[in-house]
Amino acid sequence: MMKDVFHILIIFICILLLFDCKGDDDFISENMNENSLGNCDVDLGDFNLLPASLEASPYSGKNAVFFENNLGELIEFKITEKNILNLDGLFIDYNVEVDGDTVSYCYTVQRKAFTLTSEEPILEFDLFLEARPYFANIVEMQSADVLNLFYTNLAAEPERYVMIFRKNLAQRNYPVPLYTNNTTFESMKFLGKTFQIVEKTNYNTPSLLLYYNTDVGIVSFENDFYGNWIFSHFE
Repeated sequence: MMKDVFHILIIFICILLLFDCKGDDDFISENMNENSLGNCDVDLGDFNLLPASLEASPYSGKNAVFFENNLGELIEFKITEKNILNLDGLFIDYNVEVDGDTVSYCYTVQRKAFTLTSEEPILEFDLFLEARPYFANIVEMQSADVLNLFYTNLAAEPERYVMIFRKNLAQRNYPVPLYTNNTTFESMKFLGKTFQIVEKTNYNTPSLLLYYNTDVGIVSFENDFYGNWIFSHFE
């Protein structure tokens, strides 16, 4: 009996020594790069906007923007200016070194956002200033600064969230042209009011016809549902 207890004690001591002698590295997982989207092989860092691009929205510092129609009626859009964000990204590239392999990259994209909301009609515009990486060769850290504008018909079922305008703010080192299907007008007149350097994005079947310039933002928007509205003033 004592012999059996002695053997059990020896085995227990050996187990303790075995674990004590193993190095700490055996119990620590491999140091991985990661962000909120998961683990990655390489952390590229941040794609940040140029200071001028961060200031490219005419809605910065404004509380509201008003539009008017041909009857002189006004609608008000409340402006919500969001904090600058660095949004996590995770990109997986295939066949990097040999066929079938993958390399995953963590990065962040800087974004500045503004939301314009009206109560009647129930309509919302979202404007994003953001850095756009060149994903075809993301390791070179090439990017452009862009503006994307979406609108949502909050009264529709289901709600429709549609990109309606986009603009290249700064080409930077992005290797190919961006948003080449925009048309720019030296001046345009809307309901008797003239605006300078007006742009629109050309779509085959636009759900909303929208014009934009750098001075006032949305110059005019129109479709059969809302009618035609043009910029009036800021508050």
